[in-house]
Amino acid sequence: MNYLHYRLHVAATAHLLKRIGFSGVFLVVLGSCAYYSGYGLKPGVAKESDIREAMGKPTVTWMTPAGDVWAYPRGPLGAQTFLVYFDKSGTLKAIEPVLDEDHFAQIAAGMTHEQVLHKIGPPFQTITFPNLDQVSWDYHYTDLWGYSAIFSVIFDQAGRVVYTFKQRQFQGGNHQ
Repeated sequence: MNYLHYRLHVAATAHLLKRIGFSGVFLVVLGSCAYYSGYGLKPGVAKESDIREAMGKPTVTWMTPAGDVWAYPRGPLGAQTFLVYFDKSGTLKAIEPVLDEDHFAQIAAGMTHEQVLHKIGPPFQTITFPNLDQVSWDYHYTDLWGYSAIFSVIFDQAGRVVYTFKQRQFQGGNHQ
């Protein structure tokens, strides 16, 4: 997240929290932002317990032959998901932000729910289209130009990717 987007995000969050009377809560949340992404944790040193203490409980976990993977979507106000990779002994290998153009380009027709989950984590929302026998997994992210956007992965009734698309979001509900 670039500095300008971060400042806009903080300002928008502060405004929202102030409007609903949580300005004190905002200060606590702001103070904990240093570990929000886990970037202060060192690969090869940090253990699973360090990650839980710094980042909280993961939303989804799965095992691979190389070690466990934990997913931390930071939404709905945030626009990033972090995948945390461990080796077999439970030591941190890497923390990777995955809601970006490089990772989206890896999502291809025919992939399963599980394959998409393992590439970009869980969606912030799912929408069912019963007349089309399709489901959309939607991911809120910040595009290359710094705009808030949605990346959608459309699955058929068999749970396979049919297609993907991106859509920018603008204030006032206008989309491009």
